[in-house]
Amino acid sequence: MSVLKHLLIVTPGFPKDKDDTSCLPAVQQFILCYKRLHPEITFTIISLHYPFDQKHYCWNGMEVYSLRGQNKNGIRRGGTILRAIRKGLSVNRTNNIDAVLAFWLTDAALAAKYISRSIHAPILIWMHGQDAKAGNKYVSYVHPAPDDLAAISDYQNEVFKKAHGFKAGHIIYNGVNKNIFPALNFDDRDIDLVSVGSLIPLKRQHMFIELVQQLKATDKNIKAVVAGEGILQGELTHQIKEAGLDDNITLTGGINHEAVLKLMNRAKILVHTSEYEGHSTVILEALYSGCYVLSFLPIAGRETENFILCKDTEEMLQQCKIILSKHQVARRVLVSDMDDRAEQVHHILTSKLSHADNSRS
Repeated sequence: MSVLKHLLIVTPGFPKDKDDTSCLPAVQQFILCYKRLHPEITFTIISLHYPFDQKHYCWNGMEVYSLRGQNKNGIRRGGTILRAIRKGLSVNRTNNIDAVLAFWLTDAALAAKYISRSIHAPILIWMHGQDAKAGNKYVSYVHPAPDDLAAISDYQNEVFKKAHGFKAGHIIYNGVNKNIFPALNFDDRDIDLVSVGSLIPLKRQHMFIELVQQLKATDKNIKAVVAGEGILQGELTHQIKEAGLDDNITLTGGINHEAVLKLMNRAKILVHTSEYEGHSTVILEALYSGCYVLSFLPIAGRETENFILCKDTEEMLQQCKIILSKHQVARRVLVSDMDDRAEQVHHILTSKLSHADNSRS
């Protein structure tokens, strides 16, 4: 089998330094696990839009090229894609790239596709969220072969098929890096409910606040935390005040990934009100942190301990009451180990590399 020695990763965003843990934590943890398991591989990362300055830097021993695209559209986005292609070809001239991995079926995948085609290297495009939905113009731009495409869950793959008429050839769940979690809290947990995510319409935290308001009718001391930042922070703050929940709900604002995991370790239930997810990392982390999880969206395509799929807000309310009324003994639930996901990606890439080499011989 051919040896993978240099992997190019193309992504829309990447942490600006090793302390920027809130930037795409699942992507960070995947790469860190992959690097730990395969230290013989050289990893090079091209980030199109974030950080918002153009620079070449080192992140945990890996070279990163930030292109300062800043999520701008039109001609400027086209220019960012061209710069990414040129940078990838330049990197290849210095150190031959064996394979290309693109995060999300967006402009990063389009740049990665042109790079891989130009240098005759295999490519894998890993969808993560809304890139599977109808209206994603990059599906027609990239025109990926099924074997070059991975969905992050069976659910996302079904969404993709409904929207675009075919399925990705691979399912690669995201996972948790077990090494970064604090020791499991077996003591009384002082947070009844927690919500984690960007404060944007998709996440629907207003439903979380309404749930807390209903629970307060029978427990005036209910304690809840909303962790995240975003455009709806002012609106949600106003909703909390109008509902008389200032003493019941804390908005943390933006916090780093380590602080999020510590919050989960203090919480009894993660309430996940999002309208859509590919395969929520937050849910996986909460289950591994010993929380119950209530959600309107499925995970893993199977029944999972301590995870309850709710059909509506009334069921979510009743499940909260049941869980909060009983004695709880925290236990970790591992849905997907990030080490396994890294090995899965490695196997796919090395198999594609071997197939490409055999085709050329």
